[in-house]
Amino acid sequence: MIAAIYALFVLAAILLGSATIRRLVPWQSPSTAIAGLLFVVSPLPLWLVGKTLPESPALLATSVALYAFVRALACPDPRRAAPWLALTSLALVAIALTRNVFILAPLTLGASLLLFGGWRFPPDRVLAYGVTVGAVSGAFLIGTLALLGIELGSYFWVVGFARQEHAPLAVRLYALFMESGPLLLALPIVLFHLQRAELRFLLVWFALATGTMFALLDDLEARYLLGNMVPLLGLGGFAVEILTKWWRTRANHFLHLGTGLLVVTFVVIGRSAQPFMEHDLDSTELEMVVRTLDRLYGGPGAYTLLAAWHHADYHYVRVVYPDRRIHSVERTRDRRSVTEVDVKDRAFYGEAIVLDGDTLARIPRPWLCFGVGANPPITNLRRLAERLPIEDLRRKAHGIIDRVAKRRHFFDTWVWRDPRIRVVPVLEIGHYRVAELVPADPPATVGGPSDERVGDEPVVDLRAAAETSSDSMLP
Repeated sequence: MIAAIYALFVLAAILLGSATIRRLVPWQSPSTAIAGLLFVVSPLPLWLVGKTLPESPALLATSVALYAFVRALACPDPRRAAPWLALTSLALVAIALTRNVFILAPLTLGASLLLFGGWRFPPDRVLAYGVTVGAVSGAFLIGTLALLGIELGSYFWVVGFARQEHAPLAVRLYALFMESGPLLLALPIVLFHLQRAELRFLLVWFALATGTMFALLDDLEARYLLGNMVPLLGLGGFAVEILTKWWRTRANHFLHLGTGLLVVTFVVIGRSAQPFMEHDLDSTELEMVVRTLDRLYGGPGAYTLLAAWHHADYHYVRVVYPDRRIHSVERTRDRRSVTEVDVKDRAFYGEAIVLDGDTLARIPRPWLCFGVGANPPITNLRRLAERLPIEDLRRKAHGIIDRVAKRRHFFDTWVWRDPRIRVVPVLEIGHYRVAELVPADPPATVGGPSDERVGDEPVVDLRAAAETSSDSMLP
């Protein structure tokens, strides 16, 4: 039920985004609705459907803010504009509390309007209304954070912390394609029609909304780019209109067939891209891991789970399996040392966050560390590269993938670097690896439930594997 509501958030955001374009560009044809349909079946919206991520309500709040602000600009009387400005302010607060990077969408809209002399509205009105909603929403945000017990410094510290991530330009371009999908083809189409002022306006807005994200965040995930959705819908609508006129002059009888083929093509591309979307957790595989460990070790309370990935796996198991002993052994930035982020996490979660061997020693054994060897999309990309028919092409593809494969969750945890710990492989299920952590001296034949299973098997030191491999843990 909750997942269905989040899916409706995405659909409502796209519909409201199309309505915003029609308000900004009233001579836009109904082709904007077709562009909205094509965006729905693009990789990222399809990926969001069924997921309860903050991007879904944030995207709806963004569309509400844009629509309400444009409606307010159409009102020369500030008293008539007041309800729309209030709605804009509340939507901006909702954005700041869900996915704050989406705040760039209304900011870049305001900048684009001013660059074009206010577009269809007096520039002094754009500036005055913009300053008003900025001040009101800022006051609302500060008050809301105070009510929630969140210090303003901590809030902005997290925003600054996100900028510490780094990824190659290829990763960010990959994220842009996954966000926009084939609708990006609208850009080269409209570039041949720049004599139209509305196209120049939408292009500038799209460039600002996308470019600021590229400039602010080196580590850019596709979902962070959704702030450019509304100008992209406008550009897509014009591209559909241009293609429709071209098609009518050549094969008018097959117009409906061509439209159907276009939609089907987008659906196929969007669905085929799903295994390569950024995701860190596979709930089906993780549930299989937990059930298998229950069978091997004698039940939920017979072992301690150590999640190599705090952000996803730890929280999923903690919520879905509240009867399990679960701890996180991830160090957020540097697997060799404890960072300020780790200290803050430890202060919040207590000993659920295990940052060193001394803390681990106080937790009941056996200790079972689990996680993915590499992000699932990276693994899927490697498998796809293996199918390339030309050896040189395969080698180049693997080289590119290796450069962008940043996180290897299972192998990035600090336990690989602690000389007091040895690692015994237990199982692999899909992308997930599980290993038992045992004291390096004496070997893994000390007392405990796991001894019956391990028996006289040699303890395998996998530190070399951690240095060289992100796909397979087993020797």
